Amino acid sequence: NLAATGEFANPYPSPTGPTAHSAPAYPFLLSLVFRGAGTGAEGRLGCLILNAVLASAAYALLPVLGAVAGLPVVVGMLAGALGAIVPRVWGDLMVGASGTQLRVFTWITMQLLTLYWFRGNVVSRLRWFAYGACWGGAFHVDPALLPVFLFWTVVVAWKTRRESATGVVSGLLLVLIGLSLALLPWTLRNRMQLGAWMFIRSNLGLELAVHNNDSALPMDPWDFTPIRVHESRQLMSRHPFGSARERNRIRAVGEAAYNRERMKEGLDWIRRNPKRFAVLSLKRLVYFWFYPGTGRRYRNLVLYPMVIVAAWGLLRMLRRHRFAGLLFLGDWVAYPLTYYFIVVSGRYRYPIEWTILLRVDDPAAELLCRLGVVELAPAADQTLGLGSAHAPGRTTKGCLSSAGKRCHTRLTGFAELRRKRCHTRLTGF
Repeated sequence: NLAATGEFANPYPSPTGPTAHSAPAYPFLLSLVFRGAGTGAEGRLGCLILNAVLASAAYALLPVLGAVAGLPVVVGMLAGALGAIVPRVWGDLMVGASGTQLRVFTWITMQLLTLYWFRGNVVSRLRWFAYGACWGGAFHVDPALLPVFLFWTVVVAWKTRRESATGVVSGLLLVLIGLSLALLPWTLRNRMQLGAWMFIRSNLGLELAVHNNDSALPMDPWDFTPIRVHESRQLMSRHPFGSARERNRIRAVGEAAYNRERMKEGLDWIRRNPKRFAVLSLKRLVYFWFYPGTGRRYRNLVLYPMVIVAAWGLLRMLRRHRFAGLLFLGDWVAYPLTYYFIVVSGRYRYPIEWTILLRVDDPAAELLCRLGVVELAPAADQTLGLGSAHAPGRTTKGCLSSAGKRCHTRLTGFAELRRKRCHTRLTGF
């Protein structure tokens, strides 16, 4: 619709008017693709290429992010390679139009910038302002990152506490100014066209009601093996995507008022069924981290242990590189909060999987180092020329196995012998 009419409107199968159902960034990119390639097979190919480029760019940033976080280069390289060669769900995430790859790219970019900008104890005012403005842009991609922003901001304020209290407070005010300026245009657009103030998207009430009711499941019915057909029909009968009655209601009262009605519906059900809601939320917590997706049971033997090893890697980072570790802890603690209370789905879990890959590869790389397969060396300080995010006074130490040390000694001795022989011949000549 945006490509055809230039309006953010009609997100459902039949017209319902102006919308804020989705965050605006990815639909805007898609509209550029459809304007250039059309909406047929060429447009689908353009969508696939866009998603592939975004995914590739995201994975390519992992070695740089790992280096800035104080990890050896090989850790980021392994994480990027694993993310690239083992895509999670090709059909939905690569060909689909959910914008998941853009979310991952945006999240990794924000983590990289935050680690780099706040690596010291003294931060310029420009960086405080840019931090807020960049987060305002990131929310146009994925407003579910709001809890991550709040967690990170507390960590950043703690990191810069050695400045005067006035400096930290003024920095936080600059963050708020930058954030507000970035959010202002879309917020005013929503107020004028939808008649309500809202944070980026309008569909929180809808999703809360659709996924918290008597027939609700802890995750999407399509993600079960086998697919829960009856429950999927129940879900679609409550959602405007599958129900003409719900779309008619949106046309009658407007999208903002409709979502307020659905919010009240969802909260009323939670108040009447606190135990059922608690059970659903607990299952969502478990399924988010140990995701039993469609057709993936044979892979869970590998994926489930990866989460446990990644948690161990996170604990190691908290001890060795506290600032970077706290940011990664914020990723794990804050991001899933929304989905614990709404629904778990593969496309919601995918944006955080890069953190699992990066954390699981740190212990794996050290194991390979102890076996003499690879040699770990400091990444951020010596390789990229970037200040790492490790704690003051600490260094990123390499790990050389005995076999690696012997090989290094032999090569050094051989090179020295060749140098002496060459020097003797030249002197004699």
